[in-house]
Amino acid sequence: MSPKTAGVKKRLLCSALVVLAGAGLGRAQPLPDRMEFQGQVVDSNGKAIGGAAVTLRRQNEPGALSFWGDVTYTDARGKFSFPDAEEGTYSLSVESGSFSPVQGRSQVLTAGMAPLQIALGQVATLPIRFTAPDGTPVKDQFIAIGFSNGTTFSPTQRLRTDANGTATLSNLPPGSFRLEAIVPDKGYADIAGIQVKSGTNAELVVLLKAGATLRITAREAGENGRALGGVRFPFTRKNDPDTPASKFGEWMYISTSADRTNKISRDGDGTIEFANLPPGKYDVTATEEVPGWQPAQGKFEIKDAPTVEVSMLLQQPTAKPAQFAVTLKNADGTPAKDSDFLVTASLMGTQAEKPPIAVDGAAVLPAKERVVSISSRRVRTDGEGKFVLYPLSVGKWKLVVRQAVEAKVETVNGVTTDALDVTAAGATLEATLAPTKNVSTINFDRRGDIGF
Repeated sequence: MSPKTAGVKKRLLCSALVVLAGAGLGRAQPLPDRMEFQGQVVDSNGKAIGGAAVTLRRQNEPGALSFWGDVTYTDARGKFSFPDAEEGTYSLSVESGSFSPVQGRSQVLTAGMAPLQIALGQVATLPIRFTAPDGTPVKDQFIAIGFSNGTTFSPTQRLRTDANGTATLSNLPPGSFRLEAIVPDKGYADIAGIQVKSGTNAELVVLLKAGATLRITAREAGENGRALGGVRFPFTRKNDPDTPASKFGEWMYISTSADRTNKISRDGDGTIEFANLPPGKYDVTATEEVPGWQPAQGKFEIKDAPTVEVSMLLQQPTAKPAQFAVTLKNADGTPAKDSDFLVTASLMGTQAEKPPIAVDGAAVLPAKERVVSISSRRVRTDGEGKFVLYPLSVGKWKLVVRQAVEAKVETVNGVTTDALDVTAAGATLEATLAPTKNVSTINFDRRGDIGF
């Protein structure tokens, strides 16, 4: 080998060593050690559960990682394995058919750890028979039920009782629970220490208690403030430090309504009532649907009084609110007096149609009417068949008026009006009712799903 060739090879070898050294210096940190995570899934009697889904997901950890989790299934012996796992902290979930799942349990993996055994209990079914304070069954009635394991609630269920007043809670994990339920026209229940075993449990008989009536009135702030319609009142019962979480609140009360109609203050007197609430301290917020009004915060406590009165004052927006006075007549011309109605008030706007239409050589975009916003209201006509919607924003409003009925019927008295300009000075309208399809599913609650 010539001296020249030996020098080139020497320089190449040195460069290679420098590159390797640089690569070693550039690595932030070594990858965690690989390990095999093994385990077995069994039932409460130690019998293997085959086909169970085992999910492993790494929790947020800094550093260089190559294993972020995986899903596998147990074999006939209930065994599972993650052969390429790494040391670290993971969330572990196990699910199998009629067994109570393990969900998101924190699991630390370390090299050399023994195989993990996971026991699943069978899910439970609990039939509950509800009776009114007078001992009669609460039959064919929607009931909102909150079920707590002592610290957190399962999703609230909206159940309907059968002809015997019985409703069934399914897919419960075994354990000790607290039950909260409310039937507005019957009573409430709040029972702790309910023991639930795997499988089908004996029927639980719940005697509802008569609660207090909460009557809230919404008004404008200031002297001689007007009553406000369309105000919502989200409220929740506060918890004592030593008691588990509670779900009693306005939204739980609302859920018992078959048509999911929200509870809002009535135009005219600004009032709303919530019956059969349990004792306790509550927080309440008054929120007006019409933009610009400032929400009001309040507190109230239910003790021994049969009725609790709460007044809420809301600050008026900068823009003066408008009102819409409507007089309703029956088909025979008599006033539709002293009657309750549900009103859907739609604020109309315009948008351009596409594509443009050419008129005299110029492109013109004709206006198309559309709904900008919706305000859902409750009203009661006076002795002359009149009601007043207040407050409303200034604009063009279209009304859908339907008679408020408790029972589901095919037709009710109602009317759909043309869009009418409502100015700051207000507007008036006279309309005649006619039999119309009962739209009892008007959803006044646009806050989204509430767990049913």
